[in-house]
Amino acid sequence: EFQSFLDAVKTHTAGAGSAVTAKALRAAKELFKLDQADAKDKDRPHIVFHVTHSTPDSSKDAHKALRVLEALGATVVSIGVGKSAKVDVLAKMSSPGLVFKVEDMDRLQGFFKDAFKEVDRVLKASRTSDPEEILHLIENMV
Repeated sequence: EFQSFLDAVKTHTAGAGSAVTAKALRAAKELFKLDQADAKDKDRPHIVFHVTHSTPDSSKDAHKALRVLEALGATVVSIGVGKSAKVDVLAKMSSPGLVFKVEDMDRLQGFFKDAFKEVDRVLKASRTSDPEEILHLIENMV
């Protein structure tokens, strides 16, 4: 249930105002490696949602971890929550064009709901549309 997720995130404290982004991205990499070992899941898309309220402890390490994830075929979406999360910094640890900013934790649920609703719409349309129509739908999402 999303509310329990939201409550857990709201009460979670990070150390000294910095996020351990590289460590989190490396943990995602290990999960994807396990998933890739399962032959039936090789074609399933892998998406990491990186939600943060601050800057990473090491931008360089986070960027390196992002590159490894992308090499494994994963897409990384970063969502900055609040004033401390900087879009330009998050862009260095996200797949191109997939950085978003949300004012506060209370708006996070609406963001996810709207995002997945839009993804569902594009996926449904992709089953009956040609590639040009799909591209047009995706371009209109932004």
